[in-house]
Amino acid sequence: MAIFGLGQQKPHHFLEMAKIAWENRDELPFAWRILNDGVCDGCALGTSGLRDWTLSGPHLCMVRLELIGHDHPGIVRDISRALARHGANIEELETDVTSAPMSGDMLFTARVTVGVPANVTVDQLRAVLEELAGELMVDLALDDTASDQSPTR
Repeated sequence: MAIFGLGQQKPHHFLEMAKIAWENRDELPFAWRILNDGVCDGCALGTSGLRDWTLSGPHLCMVRLELIGHDHPGIVRDISRALARHGANIEELETDVTSAPMSGDMLFTARVTVGVPANVTVDQLRAVLEELAGELMVDLALDDTASDQSPTR
């Protein structure tokens, strides 16, 4: 056995796992399961932990975010910032502005596919987005079953 996996397919793999465990020490049971089982809650991640030869870079679980509310400047910017602060990435974005049926006010809708890093739970992201939704006065739904690679956290 080489120290830290040197000479293996993934050099320094054991050091990476220890670093990830330390970063997630507040979520130790969740982190231990990922490190021990080598999967991200049923996603298509391979059997070698948070990084795998089947994917380049860290694994992102895909979730679907849908929101609707009165149209006003800054909605996409604020949602994007909230996601970025948690390491999440917008993979796909579809927006539309339509006239509300009764009032005629302009309604903004968005359907977003979000890549969530393995060290952020969907519940953590949901809490942040629900707080922001209150500030923006929009309704949102975060669906973690919308993708074949979505987590079941």
